[in-house]
Amino acid sequence: MKERGEERLAVLAKNGWRIVSVWYYDSYRDALRLEAIVIFILRNKLNLLQHLQKNQIPGGWTETFDLISCPIELLQELIEKIDLQSPASQRPTRKYSSLKY
Repeated sequence: MKERGEERLAVLAKNGWRIVSVWYYDSYRDALRLEAIVIFILRNKLNLLQHLQKNQIPGGWTETFDLISCPIELLQELIEKIDLQSPASQRPTRKYSSLKY
């Protein structure tokens, strides 16, 4: 999990994306589970469409959305709420956050 996540973040940062928050999970499966729940809520409850195209972001373009429609703070609150409803064994082991954007 660590290598996959760090590799993905490195590619994004290399291409000019700024990393705002990172949740660290011991299990890749737990991280994917959280991501799937968040994407489901963004797409089906908040009706947010995919914002970027494949040529605009190297990997992960299907997880994009417009920050005007869902500010970072709202997204972070959503993730924290989902985490609190998860069994302790599926919660992140630590979190990095920087809202200096």
